[in-house]
Amino acid sequence: MMQENNNPLDHLERIYEMNRLFLSFLQLRARRRADCLGLPGPIAVLIRTASDARLDRAAALPQALFRLDLELRNTADAPMQRMSKEATDLYCLQISLLQGARNLCRRSSHLARTFLSLPASALIRLRCLALLELTSIAESAQLVRPSFSDEPWLWNEVLSSQAAGEQRQLRLLALQPRTGDLATLPAQFNSRIR
Repeated sequence: MMQENNNPLDHLERIYEMNRLFLSFLQLRARRRADCLGLPGPIAVLIRTASDARLDRAAALPQALFRLDLELRNTADAPMQRMSKEATDLYCLQISLLQGARNLCRRSSHLARTFLSLPASALIRLRCLALLELTSIAESAQLVRPSFSDEPWLWNEVLSSQAAGEQRQLRLLALQPRTGDLATLPAQFNSRIR
């Protein structure tokens, strides 16, 4: 019998991999001047011009840089009718992120909730999904969206911070529950967004 690995560092590595996949997808879209799933233009420019090393650092945030909308039905609400290059890329991203999130949910609900910011109902649904169901859900054009969509300053900091201290603070900040209260931000971040 195979022993289940619940080492949090292994789960973090999976989050980093999924974040990096998501950032690569966004960079490809940004370089084509396509919509970056609703991210503001200045953030798309940062993503478009980011080096691989910068994207690697951004992906190391211990929080998913994407959100999965698991309130969709098992069959896609808005299926991808034509499989253009963009639609194929989106489908591949979504099936990969769904599979990674499903595996994380099955191994540790607590860590999945922490890293993926999913409500309990979505965690239960994702945990119970059969592989066959993942393919139909991944066909929805509305499944994946960026995290922190109402906090573009956080995207700016994640993509542009270089100092190790700033990166540590960003990691801690990303794990905090979202309150929308800018007064609770560290002063260095607070001053940059006003």
